[in-house]
Parts: sequence; structure tokens; C-alpha cells
Amino acid sequence: MTLGNGAYIGNNRYRIERVLGQGGFGITYMGYQDSLKRKVAIKEFFVSNICFRKDTTYEVVSKSSMEELIKKLKNQFVKEARLIAALSNKHVVKIYDVFEENGTAYYVMEYHEGNSLEDLVKADGALDPEGALEYVRQVAEALREVHSNKILHLDVKPSNIMVSKYGEAVLIDFGVSKHYDNKGNQTSLSLVGVSEGYASAEMYDEGPAQFFDPRLDVYSLAATLYFLLTATPPPHAKVIEKNGLDYPKSVPQVFVNAINKVLLGTPKSRPATVEEFMSLLPYKGRGASLLEIVQKMFVGKYKYFAYTVLVLLLSLCIYIIVPPLPPSLEEAYNAALEKLNSTNKQEAHSGLVEMEKLAGKNYPKAMHEMALTYGWYPSDSASLSRKLTLGFLYYDTQDGKRKNYPLNPEHNRMAREMYERILLLDDADENLGLKANAAYRLAAYSLLLDEKKEADYEKGLEYLLLGKNYAMRAGDKGLLPKIENGLIEVRKKIKGKKTK
Repeated sequence: MTLGNGAYIGNNRYRIERVLGQGGFGITYMGYQDSLKRKVAIKEFFVSNICFRKDTTYEVVSKSSMEELIKKLKNQFVKEARLIAALSNKHVVKIYDVFEENGTAYYVMEYHEGNSLEDLVKADGALDPEGALEYVRQVAEALREVHSNKILHLDVKPSNIMVSKYGEAVLIDFGVSKHYDNKGNQTSLSLVGVSEGYASAEMYDEGPAQFFDPRLDVYSLAATLYFLLTATPPPHAKVIEKNGLDYPKSVPQVFVNAINKVLLGTPKSRPATVEEFMSLLPYKGRGASLLEIVQKMFVGKYKYFAYTVLVLLLSLCIYIIVPPLPPSLEEAYNAALEKLNSTNKQEAHSGLVEMEKLAGKNYPKAMHEMALTYGWYPSDSASLSRKLTLGFLYYDTQDGKRKNYPLNPEHNRMAREMYERILLLDDADENLGLKANAAYRLAAYSLLLDEKKEADYEKGLEYLLLGKNYAMRAGDKGLLPKIENGLIEVRKKIKGKKTK
């Protein structure tokens, strides 16, 4: 039913380690990305009782009568993953990659080593109100970002909220999420999942709900808060409607009132947004914001003093010369690049120092220029010019002649490290071309021969495949033929070694 441990997917980029969980619409694995040396979580589109895996391969097939529906659902799975990947909130799980393979689809996410909120409560019991509120506040922040992009999570519950290594809540598992339009109509065809206790009564109606708005996630968030405060999963929504809810005496009344307004209310009376729900709860422990402090100053007993200080500060600002804004990273990069390409050795060295500082700030273009400067290939005339200017070329100590090849080992090492750092950058569109080039260069380093090491064809093949993926995504038609030629040659070498 599941992929076997050790199986490779994603064009051999990801190795399956073990199954983390399995639901009605997908299977989640812990995987490992060899190229970046990191653990990842991988979600596979797999509808139980409809999808099946062939015994001899990893290929996923479905009942013939359901093929058309499964195809549409799979396409929607990919579309939703890309929508979620565009979100930028630290409390929303990051999606690194989306791809189709084995007749189904996958998306690759960051992997969290810690426990879920459900694990936390089961191990230590109910949380204190302040701690529970802080976790819920962070999830609400995530949902605010999700909802602002017209997406509903539809499966908010303690087991889908991880606690990161920094002690912060991270909302995961968007397997049944849905995209909706301005009128509240779903634009997604995917099925609806129902987690008992955390789904509102309208979610239990036959077939997918026909109307979607943030109230569905608000219900789940309130139900999650109930669990954190009581260590008891909330009853079925229909049971709550009939019998109400019980709370330990330790739960403050303000929390009881807020939760009851959601779980005991009708969809129309329920808070319409997470902001509205959070406004019902006390924000103890978070500290007053600067805006709140200013508001209190200008309406309280100190308002006349505050206005006097404000006038004095504004008057003082008239005599203060505002310093010019520092140049942007792009401007600093262009200036450093001009110096770096200078034939004047002193100016070129100054450009090198400036470019190294920008590379230290992880500015992608600067990192790439430093890698080119450290590592030289015959086709890099600009890089060769820099090396001549900066004195980077390797000297043969035996005959005293300047050599271009093999490279100075220390500069080789510096170049490789810089290219590896480039591969760790986010998969933003502007970085794909740089990452393709970095993988191609690392493949070349793996294939270099000298008296100390042999060529590592397996590692070279791995980097070439990674570079091909990035080059295709970047639309780099100039680099692709070089990579393809490299793949042909490397595979010949690997095949030749195996036949010996």
C-alpha cells in the first residue's frame, strides 16, 4: 500500500525513510534529500479504497470507473500545493517541491522533529490558559495568512499542529485544504475530510459542503483550544448541540465564553474570522503593542504631556538632517562587480572584499560571483581575468610556470562551499538559474581527476540530475545541452566501471 523504506522518488532526489501517517486522501512519509543533506516530509496523493499500488512497481492506479475523478483530484492536489507554497508565514509549514511521478503526485515539506500539540497534551496533560492561548494565537496568525489567500485548511486539529524546535506552533497537513472565490464558492474539486470533534455540524452533511468561508476553520480552532485546556477531545458537533460542553474549574470563564460562542452557536452567529474569535480572548503575557501604548498615552491622564512631547519632537526633526538611505543590495552588488572586473589589481581586490561581504549576507548573485572567482574553468574568461588580476592562479613549484589546471586546492574548496551554499537557497524563480549552474559546477568538481583522488561519477550524476531539474524550471536553454552531454558521458563511465 505504501512506498517501501529506501525507495527513491522525485527523479531520485528524495529517499523514503518511513511512513509518518496515512489518511483518507494521502500518505505522509519522512524522507531524506541527499543533495541538501536534510530530512523532509513528503505527502503522496493516494485516496484510500480507490487508489491502489501495483505490486511490482511504485505506480499508483485507480478503479477504472474513478479514473477521471482521480485525475482531476490529483491536478487539484498539485494546484493547492503550489498555492500553499506561495504562503510566507513562519507558522505555516514550508513546501519545498511539488512533482508528479508513479501515476500520482507529491509535495515535499519541511520536516519537524518535535511533537504535535496532541502529543504534548497526552504526555503532560492540559496546558495552562496562557500557554494554550499563545499556541492558538500563533495558529490564528497562520490561518489569517491562509484565509487572506482564499484558502481554507479544513483540518485544523492538535495533531496537525507541530511544535517547532523554537517552541512555536506550525500548522501542517493541507491535504484537504480548499481554494474558494469571493462569493464563498469552492474552486477546488478535492474531497472534504471530517475529523470528529474538530469539524462543525455543517461539515457532516452528505457530500462536500457547498459553501465555504473561514467560519469552518474558526470552529476547528476553538475546538483545538478546548482540547488544550481540558485534555479532552471535544465531542461530535451534533452531541455538543444537544448536550453542551463541560469544563474543568481551572478554565477561566472568559475562555469558556469564547469557545461556547463558536462551538454552541450557529454558523451565522459564529465569529466570521479568526481575528473576531481572538478578540474574545485575553492576550495576557503578550505585552502591549507600541500602538496600544501610544493610544493609551493620548487618551489617558498623560495626554497633555504626550501632546507636548510630540510637538517638541516634531520641532526637533526640522533641524535634523536625515542621512541618505544605504544602497540596496542590488546597487552594492553592481558596484562591487564593476570593481571586481577592473584590470587594476588594487581596485579588483577592493571589489573582491565588497563582494565577499555581500556573499556573507547570502545575496544570491554575490555568492555566484564569488564562486566563479574562486573556481576557474576554461570557458570562464571573466573569471580567468579576475584570477590574473587578483593573483589566484595556481603556480607549479617545480618549474615555476603559471598553470590554469589543476586549480589551487584551497580555491577549489572555497568555490565548492559557495556553490553548496547556493543550493541551500530557497527555490525562488530568480534563484533557479543560479542553482542550476551551481549543481552543474559541483558535478564538474566531482569529476576532476588529480593525484589525490579519483573522479566520483555517482556524485557527478547526482549533481547533473539536480542541475537538469533546476535548469528546466528556470528555462535555461543554454545550460541544458551541457548538462545533457555531461549525463551521457557520466553514464557511459558508470556503465563501463560496472562491466569491468
